[in-house]
Amino acid sequence: MTNLIESLEYNGKHVKVLRLDKLKTQTGTGVKSYLAEQYAQENPQGVVTCGSRDSIQVLSFSKTLTKLGIPCHVFIPNGKDTPMIKELEKTNATIHRVRPGYASVLNARAREFGKENSLKYVPLGMKENLAYDHIAQLLNDYTKDIKNANRIVAVIGSGTSIIGLSKKIIDIDSSKEIVGVEVGMDSSKHINQNLPIDTITITKSNLKYNQKVKNDYGFNETYEAKCLEFLQDNDLFIVIDK
Repeated sequence: MTNLIESLEYNGKHVKVLRLDKLKTQTGTGVKSYLAEQYAQENPQGVVTCGSRDSIQVLSFSKTLTKLGIPCHVFIPNGKDTPMIKELEKTNATIHRVRPGYASVLNARAREFGKENSLKYVPLGMKENLAYDHIAQLLNDYTKDIKNANRIVAVIGSGTSIIGLSKKIIDIDSSKEIVGVEVGMDSSKHINQNLPIDTITITKSNLKYNQKVKNDYGFNETYEAKCLEFLQDNDLFIVIDK
């Protein structure tokens, strides 16, 4: 595997960055593309997933599975089209619009559809062990970098990525501090259901979810870029996706 470690100087601090967003996969780059490919291998008959009308997960799965020639069904809330949906319509995914568009309803409809049609069901936020395990495996070649770091820093979205990362980090060095910068919804319940309490030091971003942070590093402006202000000297900052 290509070494994805880069060095970063930010506000006088020297930081190592693990650029998993640059991970090369069969169909593209990044962790979500990688995970979509793993789910496709689980069931080549097809995949069904769900998310909001701005869901990176939904769009990434649709693009990846289109390239693989594998059927993809996505359940999203009914409502006004967003830029993401316009991109989604360029793929071969079958779009199912749901009303009301609550997360519980989206998950239930997608799960039921998957069962009826023998498709692999992927819940909103990929909140399941298969995703955690595959994400953990991405750190196999970075044991030394993790051990040498002051702290490990990563963004928290749904919580799935940081759960997977933390499971592996604990195996490597159970004393290592893991800092999660929470962007958007409160994911502490999801995290605490899957990790020992207080495994992660959760820091809430002061910015609103839809605020973007311009940067010169190519980090996602809604997610990873909001971690920059919390970095300390000799941290290892793990970047998940663009």
